[in-house]
Amino acid sequence: MIFEQRVAASDPSAEPAWESWQLYDSGRFVYARAGAEPTQRRIETARLQAVHAWLYAHDTELQQQPASTPGAPALPPSMAMCQVHTSRGLMLAAFGELHYEACEELKKLAIPE
Repeated sequence: MIFEQRVAASDPSAEPAWESWQLYDSGRFVYARAGAEPTQRRIETARLQAVHAWLYAHDTELQQQPASTPGAPALPPSMAMCQVHTSRGLMLAAFGELHYEACEELKKLAIPE
């Protein structure tokens, strides 16, 4: 797996609500959410290459100790986690940490809006 991002509602009184995005080295992209079957698709080779190029360019940065993003909310309305495989292993970042944005950037590169 290249990266995975998970977002879940943190309101215990609400119905279970979560979303997950996963991108694999094969180019398979999986989107899943509560109450629905996961959807899968294969991303274009050029997009997969862009993801790998971004990871290569940011590899050292992603391995540094994460810091909080200035102005990030202390208690977000959702619980979110990002994990990215770097050259030295797995990088985990929670919402509000600087490295969390890596998953957002990788999603933008992989999936056209």
